[in-house]
Amino acid sequence: MKTFESNSVYNKNFTVFGHRGVPKLVLENTLGSFKKAIELKYHGIELDVVMTRDNALIVHHDLDI
Repeated sequence: MKTFESNSVYNKNFTVFGHRGVPKLVLENTLGSFKKAIELKYHGIELDVVMTRDNALIVHHDLDI
């Protein structure tokens, strides 16, 4: 798989963030997905952190659960 680095547009005009990692390749919001973003040389990742009722921080997207 090619990284974005091989694309000349990447370095000149864009900052690339993995939205919940790389969900098209690995299950979103998982450590594996975040590691894949690092492997592909993304500039960063976006993730959702919420606090549970017992004050634990978790990575989770759906606040209705």
